[in-house]
Amino acid sequence: MNPYMVKVLPTGLWVASPRDYTQLDGTCLGGACIRFDFDYKLQITTTTGVSVVEVESYDDLSVTFVWRAVAGGGVVMRSTLLQGLPYVTVEFVAVKPRVVVITGAILAANPSTWAAATKFKVRASTMCLWQTM
Repeated sequence: MNPYMVKVLPTGLWVASPRDYTQLDGTCLGGACIRFDFDYKLQITTTTGVSVVEVESYDDLSVTFVWRAVAGGGVVMRSTLLQGLPYVTVEFVAVKPRVVVITGAILAANPSTWAAATKFKVRASTMCLWQTM
């Protein structure tokens, strides 16, 4: 399983699942080249928004980021990212999560009451299933 690609921004965490398009690329004859496209972008943030991201801690294999709504405010979102990890975890602190699928519409979200939930499944129109564990 390939690890997810992530992009840490002040506005939230962006996640992309790598897809191998080698066979679909007409410029690659007989497997002469390998091309990866990082598609199915997913944005994870809060319904109230975040504007500040900081490194909370790190070691040789991981880094923990925290997001705040404003500089000097309390932590509202936290994620520890590990090298090669095949999933992404995000902790929300006293806020509602906001999940946006960039490349397609969200077909269904389970559970429907996100404020009290701790695990999520989000199916996009691209048939990609984003699931929290």
